[in-house]
Amino acid sequence: MRHLPNLICLARIALIWPIVNALQDGRYALALALFMTAAVSDGLDGYLAKRFGWTSNFGKIIDPLADKLLLVTVFVTATWLGLVPWWLTAAAVARDVMISLGAVIYRLWFGPLHGRPTIVSKINTLMQLGYLVGVILRAAFGVLPQEVVDALAVITFITTVLSGANYLYTFTRRAWDLPAGPARVATASSGDTTRRYADLRVRQLPLGVRLRDRAEFATFLPARNVQAVEHLSRLARGVSSGTAWLCGPAGCGKSHLLQATCVQASETMRAGYFPLAELGALGVGVLEGLPELDCLCLDNLDNVIGNLEWERTLFGILREIEERGARLIAASAAPPALMKWALADLGSRFAASTVFQLRALDETEQQQALTLRARTRGFELPEETARWLLRRFPRDMRTLYELLDTLDEAAIVAQRRLTVPFIRTVLSQQEPAPEASS
Repeated sequence: MRHLPNLICLARIALIWPIVNALQDGRYALALALFMTAAVSDGLDGYLAKRFGWTSNFGKIIDPLADKLLLVTVFVTATWLGLVPWWLTAAAVARDVMISLGAVIYRLWFGPLHGRPTIVSKINTLMQLGYLVGVILRAAFGVLPQEVVDALAVITFITTVLSGANYLYTFTRRAWDLPAGPARVATASSGDTTRRYADLRVRQLPLGVRLRDRAEFATFLPARNVQAVEHLSRLARGVSSGTAWLCGPAGCGKSHLLQATCVQASETMRAGYFPLAELGALGVGVLEGLPELDCLCLDNLDNVIGNLEWERTLFGILREIEERGARLIAASAAPPALMKWALADLGSRFAASTVFQLRALDETEQQQALTLRARTRGFELPEETARWLLRRFPRDMRTLYELLDTLDEAAIVAQRRLTVPFIRTVLSQQEPAPEASS
């Protein structure tokens, strides 16, 4: 089922030749039925891809290609038959040629061009489809007055010119902001997790950001944060877009969820995780190129809030990500409404995003989280040992996870099974923290 949108695109391309034949033979009713089927398929494949996350790199290529082939072919054929004025077809063909050449030049000189169709472009596509339906409908049944068809032609011409100018402006602006030549932003995990890279054409040095081992949704215990996990998963799968904000006390899982979102999103889109507590010291220039990402995760945002230079840059990133229909997930200790913003407009935009207050795990949930963590490390954690950990060490999940990692590494070095006596022996060698209160 995942490839259904791509199959629909291929079916739309397959309909082009029957439509052309029907037009040339004067079977306008058949041509109308086939063309309307192709037009409906254009909306259907997009809906399925977004609704169920059935996106793919092949789909991102074949969908616009199918649209252009359909519209240009029908426009040229209808003009040849005297149904469409030549000046409108010339504008439609010139627009598509300009967009295609612009994308190729941008790709060769600056790198991948990521984005979504603008509102003007969507209106233009709708007008072109509607105009051609009207033309064929009049040819088949004569139900539309010529004046209406002529008015549609003028409106379609205007939207075509505006759409072409909008794309030209977009190409020029992005090319002006970015230098030629590749750079790479790397996000790498420790242990046996595969290194993941996101190619960017940006003015910055290669930057490495380390993801924690096993920072995935499968290793996170949702507990009372189910809604937040489900929303982030939809963002990562491309089902949803927009801005989200995670807040809560230290150790509640904000960083884990941001990194899990980045890991899952990187399977189908360009994603990056940036902990500003570590990278903030490098200066605001570290943010260059981030609007090109399809999924941007900013951790420790409270480290830079209140700094006007940082906030202005963040405002530009947020605005461009919203325009592109991409995803931005931020995390801080407090919700955006309680942050002391230097730029009020930025605070208002983040406050209007989807905000989740993460709840810390209680004792029972912490024990479940430790058991889950142990299983992902490849061993079973006895229930009495988990309770012993919670009594003896501070009850923040970061410390407890580090202890489990120590156990795993010690077992590998000692070539020992993780029996309860062995676990207690290893932990007894650690400097014990004050016993947590019940």
